[in-house]
Amino acid sequence: MITFRSLLLFFTLLLLTTSLTFGHVAHALEIDTKVDRNPVTINESFQIIFTAHDSPDKDPDFSALEQDFTILNQNHSTSMTWINGKSIKVLEWRVQVMAKNTGNVVVPSIAFGADKSSDIALLVTPGIQNNYRQQQNNHAEDMFLDVSLSSSTTYIQAQVIYTLRLFSRIDIAQARLNEPTLTDAVVEKLGEDSVFTTQVDGEDYTVTERKYAIFPQKSGHFIIKPIDLTAEIISPSQRPMFNGFFNSQLGKSQHIQSKSLEVEVKPVPEQFKQQAWLPSEHLTLTESWSADTKSLTVGEPLTRTLKITAQGTTVGLLPELTNTSNVNDIKTYPDQPVLKEDKNVDGIMAVREEKLAYMFSKPGQYTLPAIKVAWFNTKTEHMTEAMLPEIHLTALASANSVSTQAPPEQATEPRATPLDIPNTLPTNTDNLTVTTAAYWPWVALGLTIAWLATLIFFLSKPKASVSKAVINTVDTQSVELKAIKQRLKQACDKNDMTEAKKILLNWATLAFNLTSLGVLAEHCEARLRDEILLINALAYGPDTAKNSALWSGKRLYQAFIEHDARIKLTPDKKINHDSLAPLFRL
Repeated sequence: MITFRSLLLFFTLLLLTTSLTFGHVAHALEIDTKVDRNPVTINESFQIIFTAHDSPDKDPDFSALEQDFTILNQNHSTSMTWINGKSIKVLEWRVQVMAKNTGNVVVPSIAFGADKSSDIALLVTPGIQNNYRQQQNNHAEDMFLDVSLSSSTTYIQAQVIYTLRLFSRIDIAQARLNEPTLTDAVVEKLGEDSVFTTQVDGEDYTVTERKYAIFPQKSGHFIIKPIDLTAEIISPSQRPMFNGFFNSQLGKSQHIQSKSLEVEVKPVPEQFKQQAWLPSEHLTLTESWSADTKSLTVGEPLTRTLKITAQGTTVGLLPELTNTSNVNDIKTYPDQPVLKEDKNVDGIMAVREEKLAYMFSKPGQYTLPAIKVAWFNTKTEHMTEAMLPEIHLTALASANSVSTQAPPEQATEPRATPLDIPNTLPTNTDNLTVTTAAYWPWVALGLTIAWLATLIFFLSKPKASVSKAVINTVDTQSVELKAIKQRLKQACDKNDMTEAKKILLNWATLAFNLTSLGVLAEHCEARLRDEILLINALAYGPDTAKNSALWSGKRLYQAFIEHDARIKLTPDKKINHDSLAPLFRL
């Protein structure tokens, strides 16, 4: 016979087992998997990187990789990072492997005890053949450059990836390498260089790979000039017999050059001529809410977060998402948008995030309109539209407003008092009404007199020319800023580092009331900041003439013209607020 005590024990054990099971699932560790590049060739090594933000259940078992990959090396590291004042542990496992077969391969999920990593897809291509080598000098077999484009055709302001690879089987002491140049284009370096080993015609080479994202700003047929590399090579036959402290290794310079590449840049398609042009490889539009949209209360704020993420474009092309015009009986409070660009091996990922707070004035039904973003898919070459559907919201009266509002009939008809007891409430209410009626006209009269006195005071003052002076100042400074931009272009075209430095100082003084390039750099977008710090270091170095030869004026001006579209100063970085607003955009 089943007793109440046995039933209670059974359900207690069942509840405990369920809690332990769901507790383990809820606390399963997320282990991220990525590769240092994709695709890879069959005869080159690459790294598979596993990352976790806490210690997994056990050490990883990489035996699942051996089916499709040859494991060459592996290492493990632990580091600590601080985010918003909180310490976060980062554990990383790097496994250097080489693929066994070509085609689409899957990096399998790896077991870390009870925890598991995610699996990812990988493309393995055939190996590099001998015809890639540059037969331009006697050392072509020891060192050569290979360059390629992700596509030979693209659209104006769309992304094309330029990949540079240096193949070497000799020791290089140091090397100087210029960047790819394209007329009227924005060029961005993507992340850090990757180094790996590969085989060319059965010979082992060390490969240094560097990638750039190029965004052409004009349509037409263009040629990307060859890349020049000058390297200092240490020859074993020239090494001194006694390599002491004062003995330097003798070496020689070697110069190699890549081939030039051609790219066809198409204009904006006709259907986009009448709207904003947004080319991208992939675009998503998402939203989130600070509270449940099904239970809203009058007087309580509701925050909506909108986020647009676009692969293969710049943040300056992303459109504004929130409509700040008020819907009837809804007050809106927009926040400053958050803009960022993530640079990875696949190119640039542009992100724009906007927050908008809603405050409902009274109960009722509300409809927020749909949000649509038209964009051009550069892979399919078709116009696409991302959309968030319209939102229907219902705001309910708050508990306080319900309790304090009296029914309409109570204001006109006094409620009967039980047992015919005399009620004095109507008399008191009448007195209160008379007092209020006599009070408010005097308040209104006082406010009217104060308003008239203020109006007479300002009308009686002599007309000042302050507004006109401010407008003239803004106009004059705008003209000067445009002149500075033109002068800087001329100096950069001539590669005149000294003149460019003077013009930057003029810009700092006029636009930001600064007299130091070092301080100016702190208030600029990342790429322009780096260029300003570079010219500041070279201009004040011990050998200005030699440093000037290493400086690129085109790179500085390219960063300068991007500054207008990308810079977003945070409140703590803003300086000279009165003059910054009109002078900020060139």
